[in-house]
Amino acid sequence: MNDLTVEKPASLDKNLYLKTELTSMPDSSLRVKLSDRLHNVSDLCLAPDDFSERYSEDTEKLIRYVQWHRDPLGPAQHDLCNRILHVLSL
Repeated sequence: MNDLTVEKPASLDKNLYLKTELTSMPDSSLRVKLSDRLHNVSDLCLAPDDFSERYSEDTEKLIRYVQWHRDPLGPAQHDLCNRILHVLSL
């Protein structure tokens, strides 16, 4: 699970980096990353509005990208993606 702590190169856009990482990391690492993201979006109501809006938008784009480009997306990852999108829709 060394895939969980890889640092982003300074010259790379964060969202592009996350898309690349999440579509290529092992299933177990992806489950951990998606679980963490689900926890993060569950707490967005406590964050300032500007951060919450930006984070929500970035997360929705990221999750939809993963759903479309990750092949295959296992049942656990698919469920986590749907749960994240559901929380964002509330």
